[in-house]
Amino acid sequence: MKSRLKRILALIGIILLIVMYLITLLLAFFHTEENQNIFYGFVMLDIAVPIMLWILNFFIQHFGGGE
Repeated sequence: MKSRLKRILALIGIILLIVMYLITLLLAFFHTEENQNIFYGFVMLDIAVPIMLWILNFFIQHFGGGE
């Protein structure tokens, strides 16, 4: 059960990161004043999401029930 949850979490993380990187890249190419705050928000998310996924993985590994 624990490994299945980790695989699902990894798949969601990969898809989320790819989409966020593409949006960040598009915002960088089409830079306007309106997009500036959105761009900075996505840059921060590009840093925060992998850290949150690592923390979730840590808690699943150490505190998850089952196996």
